[in-house]
Amino acid sequence: MRARHLPALLTALVLAGCRLPLPSPSALEGDAGQGERRLDQRGGEASSCALPDPPGPNNTGVPPGTTLTPLGTPGQLLVLDQASEVVSDREIKGPVEVRAKNVTLRRCRITTSDARPLRVADGASLVVEDTEIAGGPGGEGIGYGYFEARRLNVHGTSDGIAADEHAVIEACWIHDLAASGGGMAGVFSTGGSTVTVHGNTITGDSGHSAIAARNDNGAVQNLTVEANLLDAGKTIVSLSGNLQGTRVIGNRFGRSGTPLTCCGNDPSSTVQGNLYADTCAPVPGQ
Repeated sequence: MRARHLPALLTALVLAGCRLPLPSPSALEGDAGQGERRLDQRGGEASSCALPDPPGPNNTGVPPGTTLTPLGTPGQLLVLDQASEVVSDREIKGPVEVRAKNVTLRRCRITTSDARPLRVADGASLVVEDTEIAGGPGGEGIGYGYFEARRLNVHGTSDGIAADEHAVIEACWIHDLAASGGGMAGVFSTGGSTVTVHGNTITGDSGHSAIAARNDNGAVQNLTVEANLLDAGKTIVSLSGNLQGTRVIGNRFGRSGTPLTCCGNDPSSTVQGNLYADTCAPVPGQ
């Protein structure tokens, strides 16, 4: 999958599969430090504030060499309703709905024109790993809570992942979202509790923020946004409304727009160590 919307800096980091040091303690306090190396886009060494192994085409989705076996009827909804069911190494050409607890999807490819390729029903829970999710405009790749998503390649939908409560999104590549369909962000929350967005690469056009939250359906509580590589939207991280316990820490930002608007009326928020990826300079808004 092409990284169509990644600017030159982020393309180089992601496609190279960089293994670079974690931010230093001084960087996490918002100071790159006088002795740190800076990224030279003309071919010099990478900055010491760069994040290790940013997710991209080489380390997300179905691992190379995996043999996938078809599952379900193409174009039809596949329902997973057996508790503790494990589905692995499958090619699924239609939307999937999880209706049982402790379901696992591993090394699968879900391809559909449906606006909501993977849904977690009320009362269900899901772990999904090393999977590609390609959907159509008008919805989100995964929604809405009680799931753990790791090393996913998500694209094609209007929003990447809707995470309202009890969700972990880690080491995923969310990119090339649909310009139509009213999309808001690569990851968004409209109310709920305990969402962690950690170590992802999220890129897109000016119509999508990388991460957004607002309290359409109640307060957004205990949202953590940490160590992500972000470059999407006129406002890259847009967190507003009734927020409680928000943490935005150690992220790296591109230059698509205003880096950060945070954190509503949350007196308990922690916002620190967020830097531009190209210069290691602290971003405004923290």
